[in-house]
Amino acid sequence: MSKSVTWDIEKPWLNSGFANAVNSFEKAFNNHEDRVSLGRQSQVFRYSTGSETYYIKQYFQALGFGAWFGLSRCQVEVRNLKWFAAIGINCAPLVAHGIEKKWFRIQRGVLVTANVKNSKDLQEIAEQESLFSNRRWRQKIICQLADMTKQLHKRNFCHNDFQWRNILVTLDEDSPEIFLIDCPFGRRFRWPVLTYRKIKDLGSLDEQAKKHLSKTDRLRFYKHYRGINRLTDTDKKSIRTMLERYPG
Repeated sequence: MSKSVTWDIEKPWLNSGFANAVNSFEKAFNNHEDRVSLGRQSQVFRYSTGSETYYIKQYFQALGFGAWFGLSRCQVEVRNLKWFAAIGINCAPLVAHGIEKKWFRIQRGVLVTANVKNSKDLQEIAEQESLFSNRRWRQKIICQLADMTKQLHKRNFCHNDFQWRNILVTLDEDSPEIFLIDCPFGRRFRWPVLTYRKIKDLGSLDEQAKKHLSKTDRLRFYKHYRGINRLTDTDKKSIRTMLERYPG
C-alpha cells in the first residue's frame, strides 16, 4: 500500500527538548499517558519534557472530502495557527505538525502546540476562578476579546466554533492576555455567507456570556467590537437576529 508521512518542526523549536524527544510522526502518535480530551476524530495529550509542557493533538480519523481533496481539519488548524501568528493574533505557539497519507487519502494528522504558561481557558476561569469577579480584570478581557473578534472579522475570517473553552487567558491580575486555541473550522468567507458566519461567532460567544456576564457587560463587548458608543438600527437588528438564533 502506498504510504507517505510528513513531520515538520517549526524553526524556533528545532533545538528544543521536544524536538529531540519526539522526532518523528510515529512518536508523536504514541499513546501518551496524560490525555486531556477525547473527541470523535481527535484527542489531546499533555506532554512534558524537562521544564516545558506541550499539547499533542492527534487526529486519528479524517472524514469528508477534505481527506481526499483540499485540506484536512489538521491541516486547516495548522494553517490557521500560522496565519494568526503572522497577523499578530495571540495563539498557542505551533511547535510541530505532520500528516499520514495512504493512496493519496489523508489518514491521520498531528499538531503540537506549546503550553501558554499560567493560563486557563475562559470557561474554566468563569466557573472556578475568583479573578473573574474582579470587574477591572473582566473589562480588560472583554475589550481584548472584542478587539480580537473585530480583527478576524475585518479580514472576513470567522472562527466557526468560538466557544469560551477555545480561548486561553493568562491569570495575571494586572495585565491578562487572551490566546486562541483549537480552530480547525475557521476560514474566510464571502458575502452573503460572511454575515451569517459573523453572527454565528458572536452568538457562540454570547451563549456563554449570558451565564457569567451582565447585560451591560455583554453590550459593552458588542459596542467595543463595533467601535461605537450608540447602537444603530442595523446593530439592533443584528443583535435581535443573534439572540433569536442563539438563545442560550
